[in-house]
This record gives sequence, C-alpha cells and structure tokens, in this order.
Amino acid sequence: MPVSSPPLLTPFIEPGPNRGQDEDEFDTNQQNFVNSQFNNVIEQNALAGWIMGAANFTENKASEAEESANAAAESESFVLTAASFKGAWSGLSGALAVPATVYHNDKYWQLLVSVENVVANEPGVSSAWAVSSQSVGRTEITAPTTIQIPGRYYVKGSGVVNMPSIAGIPGGQTFDLAFQMPSKSLILQAAANGFSTRKGNTDQLLCNKAYCEIVVDTTLNKYRVLA
Repeated sequence: MPVSSPPLLTPFIEPGPNRGQDEDEFDTNQQNFVNSQFNNVIEQNALAGWIMGAANFTENKASEAEESANAAAESESFVLTAASFKGAWSGLSGALAVPATVYHNDKYWQLLVSVENVVANEPGVSSAWAVSSQSVGRTEITAPTTIQIPGRYYVKGSGVVNMPSIAGIPGGQTFDLAFQMPSKSLILQAAANGFSTRKGNTDQLLCNKAYCEIVVDTTLNKYRVLA
C-alpha cells in the first residue's frame, strides 16, 4: 500500500507569555503555551513514527525492485539461452555458428566462436565452449524430491518437488531453479497457499518454463515468486 500523508504539527498561534503582560495574562498565556508543548510532543512522536514507517516502506520497495531486476536479468539470460539452443551436442554434426547453446554431460554450454566441425569440438574439451551461466553453481536434483535448503538447483526428471518448511529460513533467501525438462508434469509443492504470485496465493506451481526464482518473504510468511 502507498505511504500515507504525514501527520501535521499544530502551530502555536496563541499569544505567548512575556514580561510586559500583567500577572493574570502572563499566567494564562504561559499555561496555554505549556499545554501546547504537551500536544506538540504527542504530534512529534506520531510524525517520527510516520517517518520510520515511510523509511521502512521505501527500503522494502527498493529491495523488491532489486530482486525484480535480478530476476529479470536471469530470465533474460534464460531467454537468450533458449533462443539459441541447438539440443544435445551428441546429436549435432557439421558447422555450427554463434550464438549457439547445447546440452552435454548434464550442463548447458555456450559456443564462443563458430566452428567448422562441431563433432571435433566437444564441450568441456574444446576451448570453443564455455559453461553457460545457467549451469554454473547449481546443485543437480532429480524429481520427485524435496529441497532442503535455499540455493541454485538444476532440476531433472518430472514429478513433485517439495519446498522445505519456510519456518526458520531467514527472509531474503532465494531458491534459483532451472529445469531440464519444463512441463506441466513437473510441480513445485509448498504448504497451503505457501506461494505468493502476481495472480494470488497457491500451494502449487507448474514448472512449464525453463526457470523459476523464489524468495523467502518473512513478512508474508510465504515463498514469493519473482520469475
């Protein structure tokens, strides 16, 4: 929700006490001034609370924007990989030009330079290839299974992949998932309404895309789906 308007401070508009006033007028004005200070303290405390709330709101929005930007960059990388994907290296022959991505030995490989004979340039052996960023630092798991901790995963197979209980996982921790065979038969499962998506809450995600990024949101006590 947007930040509300700040609470206002009531200005003191009554005559203030000064030594030129008679005793009764001075006493009355002094009491009015003292009373206004009590009210002013209450209003300043309310304003301080509003400022803190606005600062927290801004910080949270900045964090969400950073998370969305990172997810967008990761998604863009996946789109580029998918657009140039040529399939398994073992099934190719002849010349191969950049951009090209292949799958070999349980990893995605990106072609750095065009080659005249792809068979003679095996990924992992030939310097013409580099491991794609989508394969770097990922732990391979095979569905059906249960994920134990946050991290980067490469998910093989099909079936149900259970998310761990969100209890005890620090906020901001992420699950970065890439799927070997995206399909509607590959499902991420959380507790009841455990996923927060742009379309609402759910306890299941169909993994029919190549990539998914999920962050732990301790405010919602849910897994928030970024991409």
